[in-house]
Amino acid sequence: MGIRMLFTGVDSIEGYQKKVLERIDERLHFEKCVLVQKVHDDLDIFEEEKYRLLNYDMCAHCRYEEFYDFNEFEPLSRELVRQMAPYENTAMRMLQRRYNFDVYEYDEQRRIYLQNLQFWNHIYETEQINYVVFTNIPHHTYDYMMYALAKIKGIRTCVLEVTVVNERYFACEDLEQDVVRVTYNEERDVKLPEDVELYYQVKKLDTTEDRSKIEEPKKVHMKEQWDAYFTDIKRKKVYRRYLAKIKQGMKAALLHHDTAVMTKNWAEIKENQRYVGRAYRKYHTMIPIKTYDDMAQLPDYSKPYIVYFLHLQPEATTLPMAGEFVDQILAIKILAKALEGTGIQLYVKEHFVQPCRESYFYSDIQKIKGVRLLKSTVDSKELLRHCKGISTCTGTVILEAIINGKPAFVFGNGMLNSAPGVFRITNVENCKAALACTQKEEFCIPEHHVRQFFKAFAEQTTAMYIYLNSETIKESLSVEQSGNNLADTVVEWYQKS
Repeated sequence: MGIRMLFTGVDSIEGYQKKVLERIDERLHFEKCVLVQKVHDDLDIFEEEKYRLLNYDMCAHCRYEEFYDFNEFEPLSRELVRQMAPYENTAMRMLQRRYNFDVYEYDEQRRIYLQNLQFWNHIYETEQINYVVFTNIPHHTYDYMMYALAKIKGIRTCVLEVTVVNERYFACEDLEQDVVRVTYNEERDVKLPEDVELYYQVKKLDTTEDRSKIEEPKKVHMKEQWDAYFTDIKRKKVYRRYLAKIKQGMKAALLHHDTAVMTKNWAEIKENQRYVGRAYRKYHTMIPIKTYDDMAQLPDYSKPYIVYFLHLQPEATTLPMAGEFVDQILAIKILAKALEGTGIQLYVKEHFVQPCRESYFYSDIQKIKGVRLLKSTVDSKELLRHCKGISTCTGTVILEAIINGKPAFVFGNGMLNSAPGVFRITNVENCKAALACTQKEEFCIPEHHVRQFFKAFAEQTTAMYIYLNSETIKESLSVEQSGNNLADTVVEWYQKS
């Protein structure tokens, strides 16, 4: 049997996705491609016999029953449900990404989970899928189910994991195990590509480089994230969505003398009202970041400390990449226990973009012996400059730490766990061992090892656009070259597997 590929689509304009898949086909000659399609125009046109198109909105919002009769699908077996058990909790928790708040009751979560499982198992079996490609970390219920099914069925998988260096992606198969592969030696003159070198220099504490060359200013980033966080509960936006649905239904009724669209849209509005109402009520029970800052304090730089940087949630950095430590309080408790008797203070700093948390979150952290909350306005660069080390689950701060010779105590998964000075923490015992190692006088993170890691990172990542718009396109990378890079990575990963 030839290659039968399941492909999660990119944000496509001007036929970008079509060109990518055509280049993949030129090299792999696949028999069939099932495509979760996300397009912004009508220029991605595919042969019906070779491609099966699945609507992204249907998948992301679990609207399968509007398009398919589940009576035609094979019922789920006990064996399959049991095999999926290790992934079940994570998949159900990802439903909070729909509104950014927990709005589903357990029975509703379970129903949506089983619908996703039955639908995607049907796709895998009937289409005989033997290669799955993700153009991002699976972090929604639907694509995480695709990932989990591929794992238990032993199907080849290519996950394009976004990296801290803009537009570079790391190809991997196992979110928990795959890291940048690097061999450290005594070579000192380590050359890096221009974009990676720029990142390296910007992240130095004594840098003269402008951070805006690689990232948005904090205020811009905060506004964008807050707008996205609250987009489903802002009244004006909610009413606009409802009005558009009503207009669509009325237009269909007038043109075709058929009220089916109106009936369907009205049912969707009623269902959405229920969940938006729950999200709105949930929001009013949560603790805003302003209240957090009133509870928090300033650091004492004269005393030794380690700082744990909280993650913005819900995001892929913790769900799924933190694994069990998506509940970040678990990580903080391990650190606090390991630090007992060392004379080292544990600070916890909130992410400046996180708008609010569950009502118990901050009070539970304050109850942990030896832990203090830091104001979100405290300069992270100054914290890094004076700390004994940092801790987090995944992400940028890990590289910022090792570039500046500070150890990182990491609780999550991901490509950075092979970097020098990174200690993967899973329990109190190995946390104590890591702390003891870093407190020795001879401990250091050799700069040439850090640069060797970045060199390996550069060699094992590829520049490409997954989210394509005028703001992301750079002079250094054309859309055509990006498409070729994306396609070639997918092909080469399959051939390497």
